[in-house]
Amino acid sequence: MLVQGSPLCAGFLLSAVIVAGGTPPPGETPRPVWKSGQEWPLAFERAPQSLAPAVDFVARGPGYLLGVGARGALIRGPSWQLEMRFEATAPPPRGEGRDQLPNPSHYFLGQDAAAWRSAVPNYRQVLYRELYPHTDLLY
Repeated sequence: MLVQGSPLCAGFLLSAVIVAGGTPPPGETPRPVWKSGQEWPLAFERAPQSLAPAVDFVARGPGYLLGVGARGALIRGPSWQLEMRFEATAPPPRGEGRDQLPNPSHYFLGQDAAAWRSAVPNYRQVLYRELYPHTDLLY
């Protein structure tokens, strides 16, 4: 994630090891989902409305879901969640997918074909223009 634009631009660096499944039993080594410095191969897609009202785009990976919006971001695993929130911006900007990837997602869940989602575009980045005056946010 990169915040750019104004002289007061801020960057966020998550320096941690996120571990799936909570605390391991004594004597077992935790299984890292992501290590600091490791690049996440993210593919963002528009979030379904049922996910959360503040989440515009989601990216999924082994053991986590990343949701991003103009008000912040959340990373959710099987037994943990990390949230980052931005102070209120009025009105909140609408995110736009950038650098569309060649492979869309398809969701054929359940018996009701009307609820299926097909050819959902994936993007390499999500941009929020003017999150604050003269400041864009790029995930």
